[in-house]
Amino acid sequence: MKILLVFLLVSVCVANRIDEEDKDEKHDKKQIIPGYNIPEINQEFREQDRDIYRPCNFFDLLCIRRYLSRHSSCKIAIGSVPDPLYRAQSTTYYPTFNVINRKDKLTVLQVEFQNVTLSARSVSFRFNRRGQEPAVTNTTTDNEVHFSFSTTTVFRGEDHLRLANSETVAFVNTLPALMVGPDAGVHPDPTIQARYAEFMANPAVVVQEGFLTAAPFFAGTYIQYVLCDFGLLLK
Repeated sequence: MKILLVFLLVSVCVANRIDEEDKDEKHDKKQIIPGYNIPEINQEFREQDRDIYRPCNFFDLLCIRRYLSRHSSCKIAIGSVPDPLYRAQSTTYYPTFNVINRKDKLTVLQVEFQNVTLSARSVSFRFNRRGQEPAVTNTTTDNEVHFSFSTTTVFRGEDHLRLANSETVAFVNTLPALMVGPDAGVHPDPTIQARYAEFMANPAVVVQEGFLTAAPFFAGTYIQYVLCDFGLLLK
């Protein structure tokens, strides 16, 4: 049995709630993000998969907070993600592959992000080379504006949920605007410039692979600031 909880950072739609635990509780309507035609959304998701149990209205933050708190050891968080949010260091790998393993008895949370800006004061590129030490280049500019992407976090099981052993992947809805300093491709090895040019010529691959390591940070940050604090230090 799969449990699916979906919520948005800024956007909108609500599905039919079937949460028996909160059935008799008075509900705070302000916690439901409004926006789309609810009956049409309900019908669409009912037809998609009749075997999925949806314990909360889509984007019903109050219900999602309560569900996570009751099915794990996290503490309900009612706040917002700091703006700006500073991350001391980020290491990203680009292996050109992505694997998703689907299993039964999972709890799934999806977050939609819009208009996220990333800025780095210094960036190092490490190019692995056959039979040689890696080549390293540095630049002082790396600005990215991500217009629309989503993260899907899969928790193991239905109770005693742990963010630490969850798996998160990202899906890019719109390619971002990227601006990287020119020094990133400058190196005495003539093959580095060609490899860097090829790298920048494939933004769709670059962004999707970058999210292999970045997605858990984005999803985990939103979950712990806005929904439920698992006490996990994200780096």
